[in-house]
Amino acid sequence: MRVLTFALVTSLLAGAFAAPAAAAETSRTKIDAVTAVPTAEVVSPDWYKRVRSGPITVVVRGSADVVSASVNDVVMSKVPGTLDWSATVPVTATTRGFFGVAYDEEGNAAAFRSYILVDDDGPGFDAPFSPAAGERIRGDFRAWASKVYDDGPVVKAELWVNGKYYGSDNPEPPYNQAGFSVLVRPGTYSGNLKLTWKVSDELGNSTSRSWNVIADNTGPTGTVNPKQNTRVRGTFTTTLTGVKDLSRVAWTELWADGKYIGMDQKAPYSGKVKTGKKNGAVKLTWKLFDELGNSRTYTRTVVADNKAPTVKITKAPKNKAKVKGTVKVYVKATDSSGIARVELIINGKVVAKDVKSGYFLSVNTKNQKKTMKVRVRAYDKLGNVTYTTTRTWRR
Repeated sequence: MRVLTFALVTSLLAGAFAAPAAAAETSRTKIDAVTAVPTAEVVSPDWYKRVRSGPITVVVRGSADVVSASVNDVVMSKVPGTLDWSATVPVTATTRGFFGVAYDEEGNAAAFRSYILVDDDGPGFDAPFSPAAGERIRGDFRAWASKVYDDGPVVKAELWVNGKYYGSDNPEPPYNQAGFSVLVRPGTYSGNLKLTWKVSDELGNSTSRSWNVIADNTGPTGTVNPKQNTRVRGTFTTTLTGVKDLSRVAWTELWADGKYIGMDQKAPYSGKVKTGKKNGAVKLTWKLFDELGNSRTYTRTVVADNKAPTVKITKAPKNKAKVKGTVKVYVKATDSSGIARVELIINGKVVAKDVKSGYFLSVNTKNQKKTMKVRVRAYDKLGNVTYTTTRTWRR
């Protein structure tokens, strides 16, 4: 009996593994018969098939006289009812192929070989993503992964947004698609979007790449001053404070009772509103715009009060009266915005004042000139003022 050792087979096949002759190869597996008696060829996996590392089933088809076989030091088992022999062979990143020996009963041997390409790497990305990292975006947009490459076909491309599957752009045969995109619809969401492309090749190798963009689909926010139903008079200033936006604020517009007042492009944002002689509600409208075109509108109603208080002397010396000592003056004053103070004026000078309702004023006339020009004036809390008619007192 002639026995061919595995070491001898390895020696005989070394040349074939080092430099396979392309002209001698077939589309399947090369047969190397050491003797003419048994024959064997690898039928699976195919010649130069791309595989992942790990256990792989190798199938060899032998002639009818083959009684045993081994491949890469693994003993093969006969597949019942066929001429095939199979074994599960460990494959690592450095494995270049399979080689083995089939024996007949006489010990004659036939060597066989097959080559594979081990691919454990996922597809690569050879270009920046779009939109760019950190970019601020309004509305719907397409997330792009350009120039994806791999040794074999890329068969799956999935987009994940904030850790959740969002959509896919899976290629179809012949799998020559290099760029992938998915339409993203953030709706009214504003904030960070973590975009992740997960691409896979036909072997299941996958690669993920992530980047962040900012979705900005809401207008700027701020606080309008003065507060709702605040009473104002004359020309007053309204402001926007605490203005914030994910993008830069481009400009603000102020409107009053539907009329354009003006714009402001720099914080602090403010505008002057003239009420003239108006009394009643004034509707303020602030419109804020960011650089992406998002806007927000705030409305605020204030109350214009340009009407002077009513004031009346209820008890005091009459016009042209002669007075002496301390003189008392009683006054009634009212206003819709409230009375701030009531003053007694003699010869142009304030000689007494009162800030509480039931207004009472007194003056020692001994300290005044003999002829006194007397008036009472009342201020409301906005600064509107009313004077009584002038009285003349003498002492």
